Amino acid sequence: MVFEKTELELLKDELERVSKERDQMRAEVKKLSLLYEAEKEYWLPIVMRLDNRTLAETLDDYDNLKERMAGNMAGKHHLSDKLQQLRQVAEAVWATVDIAESSTHPRNNVAESRLVGLGWKDGMARVGARIIRPGWAHRGRPGEE
Repeated sequence: MVFEKTELELLKDELERVSKERDQMRAEVKKLSLLYEAEKEYWLPIVMRLDNRTLAETLDDYDNLKERMAGNMAGKHHLSDKLQQLRQVAEAVWATVDIAESSTHPRNNVAESRLVGLGWKDGMARVGARIIRPGWAHRGRPGEE
């Protein structure tokens, strides 16, 4: 004799399975929150003892670690502050531009103003903006829509 479960029994089984999954997820969340609290408890006193310069150096070291993990084994120690700023502005200005759509290509003054905002002199910012402008970028005014 073949016994088939009724719809109610199937729903009960499904509810039991979902309840077990929920309980497992709650346990995992609790573990993660305890780990987070432990990390916070460990690092907070260390960070609070650092002066601003040391904290900045520590964050730079963290950035270097991320760079090395991303495949740049040298990190950023070999880059000057100005070159790092150029990279930062190039990323901010050019990363989201549509290569094929010249009307999205910003004028150099966008990059220049960002560089001036970082403390660059006008002439140096103008040259920096030219340096970071990609070779594929449309020159001159953006096209009319």
